[in-house]
Amino acid sequence: MKMNPVQNVTRMLNWSKLSVVAFADGVIYTSTTYSAVTTFLNEEETPVEDVTAEIIEEKNDHLICFTRTGAVSSAVAFDEDDNEIPVGLVSVWQTANTPGAATVKLTLKHQPGIKTGSCDIGDTDIEVTFSFNVIQQPL
Repeated sequence: MKMNPVQNVTRMLNWSKLSVVAFADGVIYTSTTYSAVTTFLNEEETPVEDVTAEIIEEKNDHLICFTRTGAVSSAVAFDEDDNEIPVGLVSVWQTANTPGAATVKLTLKHQPGIKTGSCDIGDTDIEVTFSFNVIQQPL
């Protein structure tokens, strides 16, 4: 997942089936809006397979749900499927004004023929939780 703050400084968020999080420079700032692009990799294949194109192709059947706690005040899908229902491969995250710990859980839901934008229906294809610290924006 790439996270780009308004200031156009790129942050790279790497995750695996172990739910390990690493930011390229280790910093997420308070009071900042980030755009995030999620990529799904099947690391059990050799070479590693990027399955994001399959999710895009089947976007009318997939939804990425965001559950957040702590110093992330919002995480919202920015892209839509053909029916104008969120997908979530592109999202916008807003950090809180106060520094602290944060978690964001991404859940990829498979909802063929039943997608309404609700995270309560369908099967869970992938679920991963990111834990990180949001620090005070330098002056």
